[in-house]
Amino acid sequence: DKQGYNPTKYNRNHLVTGFAMQKFIDPELFQDHVSYAGIPQKCRPLIRMAELYLNLAECQAMLSSDKKSDQFALDALANLNAVHERAGLDPIKVSDLDNLPLIEWIKNERFVELWGEGQRYFDLRRWVIADDYLGEGKNEGLNAIEKLDPSFEEFNKRVLVNQPFRWNKRMYLMPIDYNEIIKNPQLVQA
Repeated sequence: DKQGYNPTKYNRNHLVTGFAMQKFIDPELFQDHVSYAGIPQKCRPLIRMAELYLNLAECQAMLSSDKKSDQFALDALANLNAVHERAGLDPIKVSDLDNLPLIEWIKNERFVELWGEGQRYFDLRRWVIADDYLGEGKNEGLNAIEKLDPSFEEFNKRVLVNQPFRWNKRMYLMPIDYNEIIKNPQLVQA
């Protein structure tokens, strides 16, 4: 169906949010409907240069302690601009940091640059702001499951996603691997 929802055909397999995206997929691979065994392996980036620049900029921004004249802040801005300008945007100037702090510029650039690559969840956990974005009642989507074959305007209405999403503070901690705990008896499980 138009939006991928028809409970008579498939009861559980549909997009609740209405968003379906793929990144780094070659559309020509599936045109001839070859079996999976016949599909050639395509190169896919494991670590992107933009991510390395943004990681370095984030580290330098955290070390700068929000001093605009600090060398760490200037280096962070240079690394951020390397990614920003590659996308064809004007460079971020020191005067722009009056409107938005440097770390917020970096967080926004990570969100935009690494969208759809599986980084966002770990970024939100690292910045300890996951409960602001992943908590109950925070997830919005398109009006994908209200009716079959909706019009464009009906489908594109923003709605809260009716799913049992929850975020607890304990989810910031990952359990330490059992083998690591055995190696060091003084190590306490997270």
